[in-house]
Amino acid sequence: MRWPRLVLTLCLILSLGFVFQPPLYAQSCSGSGYVCNFGCQRECVQENPATGVCEAYGPWYNCSQQNLGCSPYPDCELIPEHSNCQFYSGACSTTGGGGGSGGGSGGGSGPVCGNGACEAGETCSTCLQDCAGTCGWGACGSCPCSSVGIGVDPACRTNPAGICVWDPSGCNPPSCSPSCTPRCGQPDGCGGTCSNADSGVPSSVTLTPSEGGRLFLALDGTFTVAWSASAKAERYQYELYPLNSDCTHPHARCNVTTGRQLTLTPDPVAGNRYTLRVRPINQSCSTQYGSWMQATFTLFSHITGHLIADPNASATLVGNACQDTDLPDLLDATPLTTITAEGQYATYTGAFVGKDASAYSLEVPWWPRFANTLVTLTPDPTLTCSCPVGCRFSGIAAPQSAVNFYLTPLNLSHTGWWQVQGGLVYAGATTGQALVSYIPVDTCNPDSTCTAALLARDAAQTPNSAGVALTGGGGVDTQSDNGDQPGYLREDNPQLSAQGLDLPFKETYAYFYRQYSMGVTPVSEFNAVADDVPEPTTPPVNGRAYFYDGRAGDFTIRQPWHIAASEQIVIFIDGNLRLQDPLGVEQLITVEQGSFLAFIVAGDIVAEASVGNTDPANTSANLAGVFIADGWLRIASRGVAAGGDDRFVGEGTYVGWRGVALERDFDDGHIRRIENNTHPVELFRFRPDFVLHVPARMAAPRYVWQET
Repeated sequence: MRWPRLVLTLCLILSLGFVFQPPLYAQSCSGSGYVCNFGCQRECVQENPATGVCEAYGPWYNCSQQNLGCSPYPDCELIPEHSNCQFYSGACSTTGGGGGSGGGSGGGSGPVCGNGACEAGETCSTCLQDCAGTCGWGACGSCPCSSVGIGVDPACRTNPAGICVWDPSGCNPPSCSPSCTPRCGQPDGCGGTCSNADSGVPSSVTLTPSEGGRLFLALDGTFTVAWSASAKAERYQYELYPLNSDCTHPHARCNVTTGRQLTLTPDPVAGNRYTLRVRPINQSCSTQYGSWMQATFTLFSHITGHLIADPNASATLVGNACQDTDLPDLLDATPLTTITAEGQYATYTGAFVGKDASAYSLEVPWWPRFANTLVTLTPDPTLTCSCPVGCRFSGIAAPQSAVNFYLTPLNLSHTGWWQVQGGLVYAGATTGQALVSYIPVDTCNPDSTCTAALLARDAAQTPNSAGVALTGGGGVDTQSDNGDQPGYLREDNPQLSAQGLDLPFKETYAYFYRQYSMGVTPVSEFNAVADDVPEPTTPPVNGRAYFYDGRAGDFTIRQPWHIAASEQIVIFIDGNLRLQDPLGVEQLITVEQGSFLAFIVAGDIVAEASVGNTDPANTSANLAGVFIADGWLRIASRGVAAGGDDRFVGEGTYVGWRGVALERDFDDGHIRRIENNTHPVELFRFRPDFVLHVPARMAAPRYVWQET
């Protein structure tokens, strides 16, 4: 029967505006709520009802501000005495003794923290136990901090801004660790938002090689293209293909990689010009492409080697490389030494590099289908190559190293010399040195296609085809030492020469003139073109031989003559014969096998300096025929000191009854003088077929009867 009485009492009190509240010693709750306790301990704001374990703690109560215990939180100020603020667990209840009273008027009591109603004026900060249903993590906005750095807002379970310092004992709510990998503007898991730093178009790359550049193959035959790192790039898309093609080409290389270089071996049929394209890719947040960068380049190769001193000329060629058993000594290059590589399309000049410039490096385009590069060294004039012969390597495939040149000091003491091949030689001088040709015996050897002899075998190297030297009594000298040195007379043995008297009878202009019965007043047939006589195309007027009267000037041949097979031409010149080659045809007069040509001259025969071969190794004949002069037979030089003459090659018979003047010398004051070491500057080659096809009038025997 008390219940109605209690209700009546409460109603009466409310109507009077005065409340009597029984003493409240403490509050305790399971679940969300506050627990006020003595000793300024922490509050449990989240307890697991199943286990009774506190899962979340609120901040420390500041009990020092008032003697009511858990100030400044209004829901705890209902405790009348500081000593009665204790910790209780279990269902929300009030315990303790003593009582208190309070009152008010005005028709209401205002908000009451702890009555389970989130009334006007109550917030998550002032009465979380009543308003917990409306509060959530971070619902209070930013977390303010007290002067000691402790969070004072109990509704702020976490602090995304990271500005509040939590209790180091670990009893406060755990801090939240944002998760921002990658950083793509997504939520960080702690109520915040990650930055967007990982998103964005990657920057462009720089290519190696650059546009229009050269890329050199390594010695293993590979080449490597590369590109710089790009900000924000995770992968790179590349395209590499022969010039003027694309990724559909069978030898193209197109893919995606995380690396920044590509090494490969070029295909022989793909050429040596390529296009490289690269663009970066960012896939952190979404697929974003950078700009394509493009470069067209040419594959090149290096040919390298050294200059090696070989004073004893002991290096030999093995395969396509020079080798020497002696330890090599590097030889310094000089400013006059050059090296070139001649490829399919152009000639490239190398550079001397390395210590003391003893090494060289040539840069040539890579082109494996034409692996026949010609590498030529032009040494200083004081040097020559002992290996390779001629200072030249052929068939070099690039890239290649150790293409070494072995050099020996050059003997530049030799002057121009002459040689007769397959025939006799006669000089009528009765005293002194009748025949002189200084053979370069220390540099002329068969390995260099040079024969150290005045009289050599014929072109077919027929045994015993070397002729004999005849004089009118004078000596023969084949070496530059003092005195007659006849030791290098013949390529065949024995080394013999014949010395006798001057010929009592000479087959001169007058002799042959009578043989041909040219008459007292022969017809001069070339006066109109005497300064540039072409090959005759009509028979001679007298039916036997042509005649030219030298009073109109020298008989000059300046354009090619070609005597066809079975032709027989004899020309009498009552004057001088001059032979010139202004057009540089080199083979000025040619005579086919089975034909015959003779010039019988009352004056001199002069082969001017323009008649000759510019290549000292060229053995093609410049003149062919029988040349007989009553005066001088002269093979003229350029006429200047160190002029550097061309090589003269004559086929047939050459006679100068007054004398023979061989004036030429390869010496040009520079490197060309080396040609005197291995090549005769004048070479005369016997033509046996001229004897077989000589006209009958020239072959008539002559008998000399003399009483003894």
